[in-house]
Amino acid sequence: MLEQGIEESVRRLSNKRIDPYTGEDYNTEINPPKTEEVANRLVSRKEDDPTIVKKRFNIWSQNVSMLEDNYKSVLLPTGSDKSVETVMENIHSAIENPIF
Repeated sequence: MLEQGIEESVRRLSNKRIDPYTGEDYNTEINPPKTEEVANRLVSRKEDDPTIVKKRFNIWSQNVSMLEDNYKSVLLPTGSDKSVETVMENIHSAIENPIF
């Protein structure tokens, strides 16, 4: 499962681009630029190189377990497959009705 997470992150990040003129971020898969002019000037950032992404993901995965263990009593679990609206509703509900 971890390997699948790494590959998904690498795939998503390898599609990231930035407009050097405006600083606006794009993703060629889910948020492409609206004009060909902008698309032609987009560049990749070196920190989005697959080798660097894999290294960062491995460091993150080593640390996240420790953080989850230390803060599990106050964490609000939510899935990354949820919509922004659903996540916001969950956060709002947790703030309005804390369980600790």
